[in-house]
Amino acid sequence: MDRLDSQDCRILDELQRDGRLSIAELAERIGLSTTPCWRRVRRLQEEGVIRSYVARLDPQQLGIGLDVFVNVTIDMHRAQEFEGEIRQRDEVVEGYATTGERDYLLHIMVADIQAFEVFVQNDLIRMPGVDRVTTSLVLKTIKDGTAVPLRYARERAEQN
Repeated sequence: MDRLDSQDCRILDELQRDGRLSIAELAERIGLSTTPCWRRVRRLQEEGVIRSYVARLDPQQLGIGLDVFVNVTIDMHRAQEFEGEIRQRDEVVEGYATTGERDYLLHIMVADIQAFEVFVQNDLIRMPGVDRVTTSLVLKTIKDGTAVPLRYARERAEQN
């Protein structure tokens, strides 16, 4: 989207902080009246800039005690099958095709090390094309956010 302006960026900033803001609250925070604010939000949604509104949950309160990042090397002739399998797994909360030594980086969340072992032994290594798996257990989360940096959109808006 090339038509973001400074007001759009302010809307996005506020919604990234609190996606539950009412249009009236949002309009007040950014200094617009309600109707123009609502139109902008609707346009941002229709154009796919705002993809969704979600609740961020506390994994530990839901019985999830282990965060793991897994690098996977596969036979690239089986990539589509592998990706399809990964999309079906609840334990895989994020998955990326990557460059470098490994083909995929997966973020896995499970109850404990035993649940992770079961997932790896019974599911992951049996998925189509899996050749090699390496894991990194998360010891401590030092940054956990979902906000997309808006600096680049602001710079583009200032140039227009």
